[in-house]
Amino acid sequence: MPPYALALSVRQPWAWALCAGQKDIENRTWLTDYRGTIWIHAASKPLDPIALQWVAAHCHARLPPDWTTGALIGSVHLTDIAPTSPSPWYIPGHYAWIVTRPRLLRTPIPVRGGRRLFPIATAILRGG
Repeated sequence: MPPYALALSVRQPWAWALCAGQKDIENRTWLTDYRGTIWIHAASKPLDPIALQWVAAHCHARLPPDWTTGALIGSVHLTDIAPTSPSPWYIPGHYAWIVTRPRLLRTPIPVRGGRRLFPIATAILRGG
């Protein structure tokens, strides 16, 4: 296993929707050449109540009883990036990061977030 993996900070409830397999894309204003596993970090910023209503209306899974922030909560596999998407999650004017293989951790791993794709030591992932 390499000494580090890549993570992406995403605000709740979007972070949970990605890792729970409810959200098939992540909207970003920037591109990356990277393809592969991305660990999802639930950003420390407060939960957006309007976003929570949208997620509740569009998800087919039970929402979590609490919203973890400031921690890695799971991972997805970035397979491609498209300029647009037919996904209901797509925001016009953004790039659609197409994700597969969602994984939600049983126990979140507290870590500090970062900007864009940021490195995390793989040693901290062994416990998740």
